[in-house]
Amino acid sequence: MARKPKPSEQRATRARARPKPGRNHYKLTDAQRAEIVTRLALYDSVGDITAELNAQGVDITRQAVSQYNPDNNIRLAQQWRELFFKTREQWAAEIMAEPIAQRAFRLRRLGKIHEAAMQRGAYVIAASMLEQAAKEVGNVYSNVLKTQASGKVDHTHKIEEVTPEERRNMLSDRLKEAMEAARNKAQKAAPTTH
Repeated sequence: MARKPKPSEQRATRARARPKPGRNHYKLTDAQRAEIVTRLALYDSVGDITAELNAQGVDITRQAVSQYNPDNNIRLAQQWRELFFKTREQWAAEIMAEPIAQRAFRLRRLGKIHEAAMQRGAYVIAASMLEQAAKEVGNVYSNVLKTQASGKVDHTHKIEEVTPEERRNMLSDRLKEAMEAARNKAQKAAPTTH
């Protein structure tokens, strides 16, 4: 014979079944999930995606949106993982198909602008085109680091020549490198137990 639950157990069960007040427990449709995954793959920010979904009447948190990024959620369903990486790959291919994304194209254009400026006698513009080309060739607009034979990393950028967004990216990369180095050092220092 089954035991009758105590009143305190009944209250606890009912409390768990009730949604939190003020929260619309909205279940996302597959189309909404696909939109989130696609936008994350296209580097849209979690905040922007959350704000737009909330404006559409979907009650979702930033944490819930970020769980559709396979980098943040190893348990993400395979269909969403595949959509994410397929979209990211297509996006990268489209970007590289744009001529302006290619360094050689930009250098040719800068060369044409330089020649036109020289013919018109606009030496200030011609000089700025030379400077722009030098920065382009010198990887000022990329996040390339030079490693010397001694293993020392030489950060080739001057802070004045880098935009605030590039500075943030450089700092992020340096922090990731430092975190990885600390992790490796901790793993080497940790005693192995078998």
